[in-house]
Amino acid sequence: MKMDAQTMLYVLVGIVGGVCVAVEGSLNSLLGHHVGVLKAVIAPFAVGLLTILVAVAVVSGFSDSSPGGGWFSAPWYSYLGGVAAAVFVGSVIYVAPKMGVAAAFSAILVGQFAASLVLDATGWFAVSKIPITGLRLTGLLFVIVGMNLFFSKSGA
Repeated sequence: MKMDAQTMLYVLVGIVGGVCVAVEGSLNSLLGHHVGVLKAVIAPFAVGLLTILVAVAVVSGFSDSSPGGGWFSAPWYSYLGGVAAAVFVGSVIYVAPKMGVAAAFSAILVGQFAASLVLDATGWFAVSKIPITGLRLTGLLFVIVGMNLFFSKSGA
């Protein structure tokens, strides 16, 4: 597959995001060890909120002149992404110390890719419809095989 500059930028931003997720998982697990899982879930959201508030203020201010119509034009269920984020962060804080960050994220990736295939195929939540194909299922199978490799702690 040939990548143009725009696609390469998207890939690089995705990789940086993935690195941040792994670092976040380690840091949140460390915090969870000290304060407990549920209390540790608060920190990334509180610090993240402050970070995003500063970024929004610097980049665009707080006016509601967004192209999509603003906060009240979004369907109510679109805000449930925050619930999903809390469950995700809590699962990392709970699981990573018990099985390692790599194994925890490999399991998370299996769930993420499986759910993503369904979301793509159905077009739920305004994503483009992309059918489930044999190649995409093979990709999921490889991710599952890879997950099992991360569960090995022996190094062999």
